[in-house]
Amino acid sequence: MLVRERAAHRLTDACLHRDLEAFRRRIDAVVAQRAVIDEAGLVLEDALARTSRIDPTLEGGPQ
Repeated sequence: MLVRERAAHRLTDACLHRDLEAFRRRIDAVVAQRAVIDEAGLVLEDALARTSRIDPTLEGGPQ
């Protein structure tokens, strides 16, 4: 019985390790994707600010 319990524990630990690694990879990919989106937003805001007559500090445009 003890041998089976150890085997089950090792299997559970291995699955947990595998699942955590997969989760970390997914999180890293989302963080990297978010960084790209944030940078693209900054580039877009800069381009709009240079070509627009509207004060970019006014959220939603002039009122």
